[in-house]
Amino acid sequence: MPDREPTWNPYRRTDTEDKKGDQDSWMMSYGDMMTLLLVFFVLIVSISEVDPVKMQQVTQSLRNAVSGAQENVPTLREIEEEMLQSVKDLNLEEVVQVNRDRNGVQLMMKGESFFPSGEAILYPKTYPFLDEVAWQITKTPYLVAVEGHTDNVPIHTPQFPSNWELSGARAAAVVRYMELKHGLPRTRFRIVGFADAKPFDPELGNSTPEARARNRRVIIRFLNEFAPGAKEQIGLK
Repeated sequence: MPDREPTWNPYRRTDTEDKKGDQDSWMMSYGDMMTLLLVFFVLIVSISEVDPVKMQQVTQSLRNAVSGAQENVPTLREIEEEMLQSVKDLNLEEVVQVNRDRNGVQLMMKGESFFPSGEAILYPKTYPFLDEVAWQITKTPYLVAVEGHTDNVPIHTPQFPSNWELSGARAAAVVRYMELKHGLPRTRFRIVGFADAKPFDPELGNSTPEARARNRRVIIRFLNEFAPGAKEQIGLK
């Protein structure tokens, strides 16, 4: 009895169709991923002001998803809270102010409490606080800017011909301590000397002794990487 011709099934996929389906499957997955990324970035752009903490948490989640590892980077809010506690524990509330804004976490240190007048040598009593700051830096990936500020009283010494040199040297002294004592890489830091160009209160300027005292300060900033123009303003990019 002759073999019967196999019955043609219109619903059965041919070998050619199977191969084509396998080749197209990765394109569907790729397209889904690109669509999700597009929606994600559209949402970001649509937000008028990005919350640095929430943005950092989203970015960290994405990094963990891509790398498969669990990365636990302290948020700016956590850094602020820990530094506030350190200032309290060291009884430095009168000489160190801690606050956080969209540009990052700022530690403002009164100049006369950290340096002798007209000098850029740190008082040894400031080391415990700087050790706490260095410990925070080791736990985070943030870039750090250290700013030196002075009042408008002229200075003219062989070491510091003007307040420009003094403000830069004080910022450098802070970074040098962290580099030499704690081995922090210099690539994490930028030093800025403002002299008297940026008074604490622009309206008061240097018009009173109290205002001049507030202007003599050093600021350590943990920079928020999501703040528009934060890095470019001090040459970090």
